[in-house]
Amino acid sequence: MIPIKNTFRLRALLLSTLVITLYGCDDFIQPTNHIIDYYVSPQAAIYQIKTVALFPMAKDDTTDTGTFYSTNHFINRLEQSFPNVKFFIPSIDSLTWKDSLLVPHLIKSIESDNKLNVESFDSSEVGKLLADDNPDAMIVGLINNSSNRRGVGLVRNKFLNFEFRAITSCDFTYYLISLKDGSTIWKFRVVGEEVYGSNHINDDFPPLDTAISNGIDFLLDTRLPEQVSQ
Repeated sequence: MIPIKNTFRLRALLLSTLVITLYGCDDFIQPTNHIIDYYVSPQAAIYQIKTVALFPMAKDDTTDTGTFYSTNHFINRLEQSFPNVKFFIPSIDSLTWKDSLLVPHLIKSIESDNKLNVESFDSSEVGKLLADDNPDAMIVGLINNSSNRRGVGLVRNKFLNFEFRAITSCDFTYYLISLKDGSTIWKFRVVGEEVYGSNHINDDFPPLDTAISNGIDFLLDTRLPEQVSQ
């Protein structure tokens, strides 16, 4: 006959194994922010950047598919990291209302030509909108994809106390483009992630915004080139 204490432990072990198996994940599921790929121009140091326009990723709204909060988080972090550079968010709502893919189309053009056509950009609606501020460069971003996955984690220091959690993951790319010669000064493709679960129901910001913000923090804290402040 199996002792009662051992029976309890056996049942607990079977239960934990069953729960983890059903949700198809490892315990202690955790987010992982990382850089997938990046490019820094060999001539990056020659650019004298004093004013930068930071474009919101489409859509720039406060829903769970928008990037309003992460865009503002990015500019706040940039201002803290590079106090000698002026950063601003251009008001392009009227333009993106007419063309919701304005920023993705702009990035596609940059990628296909390996640079921005400055003459064409300056004569465009968005270029004219920036004329008064006369920025030296712009930062534009694109969400490549986003996803969610669920899992079960064993809460630390509590025996068999399980918490159901979801991780929101966002793969995005940001570019720093010279508005003087159209060159790509740098681009970083980043994955940002955020854990949401039973103890996160009152979080202030949508999961996508928070995941992007975490990726931005990782980028600024680890790899963003310092030449932006020159």
